[in-house]
Amino acid sequence: MQIPSDYTEGYEKARRVDPDLANLYVQHLNIGDPDADPVVDDMASLSQEDSTEFIKAAMEQNETVMRDAPESLRTFFERLDTPPDWFDPAATLPGSELFYRFPYVFTASLVGAGLIEGFSSGIAKSFLYTGRLFDGNQGVRRLKQNNRHQVELFLPGGLERQGEGWKLTVRLRLVHAQIRRLIAAQPDWDSDAWGIPISAAHMALANTVFSARVLHYIRRLLLLRISAEEREGFMHIWRYQGYLMGIPDVLVFPTEEEANHLFEIGIMCEPPPPMESIAMANTLINAAPTLVNMEGPDSDKLVRKVYRLSRALIGDELADTLQYPRLFTWGALFFFALEQRVKALYNRLFKGNVADAFELMTQISNYEKQGISYKLPDSAHSELSKKW
Repeated sequence: MQIPSDYTEGYEKARRVDPDLANLYVQHLNIGDPDADPVVDDMASLSQEDSTEFIKAAMEQNETVMRDAPESLRTFFERLDTPPDWFDPAATLPGSELFYRFPYVFTASLVGAGLIEGFSSGIAKSFLYTGRLFDGNQGVRRLKQNNRHQVELFLPGGLERQGEGWKLTVRLRLVHAQIRRLIAAQPDWDSDAWGIPISAAHMALANTVFSARVLHYIRRLLLLRISAEEREGFMHIWRYQGYLMGIPDVLVFPTEEEANHLFEIGIMCEPPPPMESIAMANTLINAAPTLVNMEGPDSDKLVRKVYRLSRALIGDELADTLQYPRLFTWGALFFFALEQRVKALYNRLFKGNVADAFELMTQISNYEKQGISYKLPDSAHSELSKKW
């Protein structure tokens, strides 16, 4: 087993807690996606227009166009057409209902804590390398694409074969494979120290952030009990999403407890947050006003509010490591929870909770007239790539 050099110290600590899981994690730092990687390799010689046409045809199950597509692409989609035996669409419904009852709180949990924790790992290196979040309007578009993905994932039927949650997930998997290929070819990517870009280990860690870690912070932000059925439904959605993303079965866990344990062991294996983590965390928080089309003095107030809430959630130690501004956080979680409970009550009594929640999420999501874009990037650096 070849351990990337930056992970040696953390791995030794993690293996004293759970040697088997620590071994799995560091092994998968050098593994990408054995099914998706050959697809983008085979399409590398095609123009962006031709590869887009084939991917769209595969998504829409257009057999006429697919007859001329690379065999690896046809095989890739054939493997995904039938869900695994353990997937139960009905089991996802309580998780969907939970999400759409408190969508703003889920977004706050993800932006203010979950993604910050994720970016405190080596995940930040690949993100910063592409520069997409720093690329003007493309950075905002990337954040809105992430919101759109969640909107579609949690809609009933979103994970069915023709659902847009399914299509956006598989699209993202192919985008990751393409970016992995492009970055790995760059001479300044140090695979001996960092492992491969967007590794299977980091994809698994990200899945725990979106699932178990978000649930952890949701409870802190709402200050109310979430039923076991709702938690299990939420985890079931992310387990299937992880399957569609190509995360190895040994690193996608069905329960919240197991996913949290993977996160703990994974973070223990990771080196201290690098410079890229500091840049990504602060960029994410400072992008909040642009995401909701806010300008002027109110935007500064929102950034300060998000910093305060994030510090209260992730704790002073990580916040200081990520060079957050020093802010007083007493009462931040309580007053946020109170505000959300009042909003939820108002919506339920006067506006209709689900409709209002859906409207809120679509306003900060990326919907384009031409529909889902299946274009792949053609450069490792966002500013050099054609729009995708």
